[in-house]
Amino acid sequence: MKKANKTAIKEFEIQPQMDTIFFVHSGGIMLRDCTVTLKSMPKKLKSKIPAIVALPNSFVNLTNTEVIGHERNHNAGLILLNADAMIS
Repeated sequence: MKKANKTAIKEFEIQPQMDTIFFVHSGGIMLRDCTVTLKSMPKKLKSKIPAIVALPNSFVNLTNTEVIGHERNHNAGLILLNADAMIS
């Protein structure tokens, strides 16, 4: 397993007001049979947008879920900051 690149994560400026699809501040999120996509975003955005962000002591459970980025923008699928994740 690769370790997280701290420099890359800092570029996203994680904060509750950031642009993202799901921001898990506490508790958790469960997604089943879903598609989470950033493809409809405008091209060449200056901000970096993750699909899902989970803060410490929260959890993400993804079952049969597809996360799709945008090929021309700087984005990320999941950013988990000491959060628990179950992906299947």
